[in-house]
Amino acid sequence: MGAMAPPVRDSPRPLALDDLRAALRAAAAVTGLGAFRVVGSAAVLGTAPGAPAGVRTSADIDLYPEGRDDLQSLITRRLGLGSAFHRDHGFYVDGAGDWAGEKAPPGWGSRLAPVDAGGGVTGGCMSLPDLAAMKVRLGRPKDLAYVGALVRHGLVDGAALGDLIRAHSPPGERARDIARLESVAGEAFPAQRAPGAPPIGGPQAMAAEIRPPAPTA
Repeated sequence: MGAMAPPVRDSPRPLALDDLRAALRAAAAVTGLGAFRVVGSAAVLGTAPGAPAGVRTSADIDLYPEGRDDLQSLITRRLGLGSAFHRDHGFYVDGAGDWAGEKAPPGWGSRLAPVDAGGGVTGGCMSLPDLAAMKVRLGRPKDLAYVGALVRHGLVDGAALGDLIRAHSPPGERARDIARLESVAGEAFPAQRAPGAPPIGGPQAMAAEIRPPAPTA
């Protein structure tokens, strides 16, 4: 009986643009399609490939072909956690679907950053302002910590992000989302707020549960 392959752990590492290209080519091989959208924190690999390692650290890449939610399970099964792809590359691919951008600002799909993976395979990465606004609305501690890192590293302008949230968060959620943004961006706001823009007020209660930036999908 042959030796069993060693288990593969969900261990994040700094990813690079070439990792994204490898994921796109693998997804193309599995699905027979050539164009994919990249959502989640790994979108930074296509929008800002020179970003600090901490911002690029993740265990996985989320992607999907537009309009083909039916392929989500196939992508995850073939390229996901514990797969041969995971074992060979040190990260895995999670299939997503059109639902993944439900909380992103309207029109986000027209602002994708293109990535050429070779062989006719392409990816479109969610812009960082759209990604940050979506993560603020999701509101999980790891999402908010990631937004704080984007602002602190100057990858997303805090004032512009506040304006984006004011414009597109549902009225009943707007104050909550602005408070979330303030809780993780902190002192970035006084320096970045556009002249004449209203103060970004709100409670700081969430700050205690937001740890320093951690790997996130």
